[in-house]
Amino acid sequence: MLAFVLAGALWAVSPAAADNWLPHSDGATWSYAWSDSAYATDPVTENVTVKSQAGASFVLAWTTGDPAKPSSQGTVSFQDTDSGLNNTDWSSTPPPSNMPILCATASGCGNSLASTYYDVIWGSRAPVLAEPLVVGRTWTGTGGAANDVSATSTYIGQQQVTVPAFPQPVTAAVVRSKLTQAGALGDPYGSGMRTIWWVYGVGPVKIEFDHAGGTGAPVTTSVLQSTSLTPAAAPIDFDYFPLTQGLTQRYKWTNSKYLKQAEVEQVAIQASLNGTARFTVTSVSGPIRASASYGYTARVSGVTNLW
Repeated sequence: MLAFVLAGALWAVSPAAADNWLPHSDGATWSYAWSDSAYATDPVTENVTVKSQAGASFVLAWTTGDPAKPSSQGTVSFQDTDSGLNNTDWSSTPPPSNMPILCATASGCGNSLASTYYDVIWGSRAPVLAEPLVVGRTWTGTGGAANDVSATSTYIGQQQVTVPAFPQPVTAAVVRSKLTQAGALGDPYGSGMRTIWWVYGVGPVKIEFDHAGGTGAPVTTSVLQSTSLTPAAAPIDFDYFPLTQGLTQRYKWTNSKYLKQAEVEQVAIQASLNGTARFTVTSVSGPIRASASYGYTARVSGVTNLW
């Protein structure tokens, strides 16, 4: 019996840097118009800046720009990782008093959906965005102050989108999330379907949150009005090395000198989770009687054989 143990990178999934779905260069700015069809019908302008950064971690800060409307200030912290974009912390002024309470008690509630980036991180903080983005990729996550919100997110592909910041259509990666919260006084406002349009080199340019409940079936919308950043060409989102549980493939291989009788083997993905999968290989016919197992993972840096 011959055993092989190999590990190492196979190839890069894309040449993209991990931070290009939400760039955070010094001086970067974004301005969003945020509104809720039931609780904040007059759009509020939120100005977002890069407050600080250290290594792969960075903090964005926002403040509202119209003194005649309810004010809001806050920060949201992120970290770029090899598996995607994670949210690590947040803080802000309280949400408007007329909005649903998103905790089991009103006192000391740390949950809010009253800003653009609260809508982005709701229900899926680690990761907010799973990378690499390949069509059909699905991931799960939790969010909220007590991890009381869950999300199942799916990357559905690229679409052209037009927003005030980009009056000519730009290519966006579209992520749709099913969000579920239970136990809050304001249920089911915290549940519903959220869609985010991410533009490479800019960040989220449009967010729509169709809430499962609340006054008049509310919809929260945030749209990018202006930015200092310029859209870049999005990386390809084809899945050249799918890690889908249940996928099977059959290979036949020969060697003109040492393996003239063909060896036929079946490769099956037995388990897959968060971009990592276990492959098994078994002989179908031929002289080798192969039996093997392999682990692979797909990350921003590429596809890697783990074991």
